[in-house]
Amino acid sequence: MTSTIYSGKEAGLTGNFSHAFTLHESNIRRIPFPFEDENISEFIVGPGGIISNTGDILKWVSMLLNGGIDPITGTTVIPPSVFTEVTTAHSLMLGTSDKIGVSIVGYGLGWMRASAYGHEVLQHGGSLPGFISQVTFLPLDGVGIVAFVNQISPVPNFVEHLADFKTSVRPSQQVLTAMLPDLPIEAYAGTYTDPGYGSLTICTSSLTSDYCKSTLSNFITVFPDSPSSAEPVLYATWPKIWSSHFRAVPRGKNSFIFSFLALYPEGFGRDTTPFYDEAFRLEVQAEFDVEDGVVKGLAVFEDVDYVPGEPPAGNLREVATVYFMKE
Repeated sequence: MTSTIYSGKEAGLTGNFSHAFTLHESNIRRIPFPFEDENISEFIVGPGGIISNTGDILKWVSMLLNGGIDPITGTTVIPPSVFTEVTTAHSLMLGTSDKIGVSIVGYGLGWMRASAYGHEVLQHGGSLPGFISQVTFLPLDGVGIVAFVNQISPVPNFVEHLADFKTSVRPSQQVLTAMLPDLPIEAYAGTYTDPGYGSLTICTSSLTSDYCKSTLSNFITVFPDSPSSAEPVLYATWPKIWSSHFRAVPRGKNSFIFSFLALYPEGFGRDTTPFYDEAFRLEVQAEFDVEDGVVKGLAVFEDVDYVPGEPPAGNLREVATVYFMKE
């Protein structure tokens, strides 16, 4: 596997490194490689930093189909005990199945395992902005399938294909309708701080600081019809790994849905027209912590049981996934 590395910089020097693309309003747009910063690249190499090609990965899958032994040289790459441990389901992912012939789904050490119509199937996918992959192998059938795409687009789930499920297609994003919050929208604006995530400054369309003007200018360039002073929406610049900005739509009381975007107001590459990338559709639920009509902080949740507009019981600082104090 001589073409498998971790460094995007090294991959670029080969001349064979794929560009990353995204789909924007039916147009294919090039986007930056997500980890051009080597420090960020080192951070992600464990769970999602392998850079390879189908030729190398097929060699790897051939080894997996041979129980961890290189089928050409006979060299043991993965000891039998380790191979069994890795490919055995140790936890439950989907505990029910509504299709005859399709089993429940378990999770091993990096592999999802299920059976469909008599076929044992192990698979796992991965995605980064501009790239998606899927590796599947059927150990009892001697079949391996590798799919690489340099755009976030549907890669069919092999178990679903065997079960004749509906093709795995990205659902259209739900358009959130703003619901009036309890307080004037300006009350939620300001700077919030968390020791781990740092500071974030949230704007409304009416604020005139240089920071807010710059933030709103980027949104207006990419979305000419937004922001509107008539909409109770919050905006912020958030230059992190997966995003450059976010906007927050109220969902009643002091609850908001935060949607993260990568804005390109000057385009990217040869195409300088503005666009945005929301391929990962990152959204989080959030609740502003309000005491006696004064906003004290921002509680962010990843709990699927959290219901917008219905604050969870208890102190928000204690039950939130992340809590930002308002300065």
